[in-house]
Amino acid sequence: MATTAVIVEILVIGLIGSIWLVLFLSGISVLDPDSVYDCMVRLKDWSGLLTFLVIGLIYQFGWLINGFSYGILRFLLTKRMRDKIFEQRQLEHRNVRALVYQEASDKVRQDLDVERSVVRLSRAGMFNFLLISIALLINGSPFVKFAPFSLILSIGCGIQWYFRFARYYNRMIDDYDTIKDSNQ
Repeated sequence: MATTAVIVEILVIGLIGSIWLVLFLSGISVLDPDSVYDCMVRLKDWSGLLTFLVIGLIYQFGWLINGFSYGILRFLLTKRMRDKIFEQRQLEHRNVRALVYQEASDKVRQDLDVERSVVRLSRAGMFNFLLISIALLINGSPFVKFAPFSLILSIGCGIQWYFRFARYYNRMIDDYDTIKDSNQ
């Protein structure tokens, strides 16, 4: 079940990312929508196979976006944020994580996995919606009017990421404390 959830998350991330990719490519005249449509009509007999190919590409693109957004935020913010949360409680992340994932109940681990999923989706959403805004501006009229909405979604995802990121690690520490107290 957890593996299926991650696959769906990555597909969603890749699908949203493919929107800005198509917008960018059509905005800089690399991709002509009419030519793409004509090509799709000619290849309609191959639609089943092409669907799997496109889903595979979207899935791989989702992993790239996930890795890119993780790397950028880790470099800019997350490592310091995480370390600060653990230093305030005088704990080490790797020790806390190891104990919680080894000794916590399945329900506790599932709850943490849900938190981590929200962190992953909101982190990628922040980048995806920002890039959609930029791509809409590059495309110009009539798409420009949607750029502010996408930018608001990006900011909303960023805010959600910030609070859910901190919540994930604080919950992990709370679970660690509960386990330590019950072992004494």
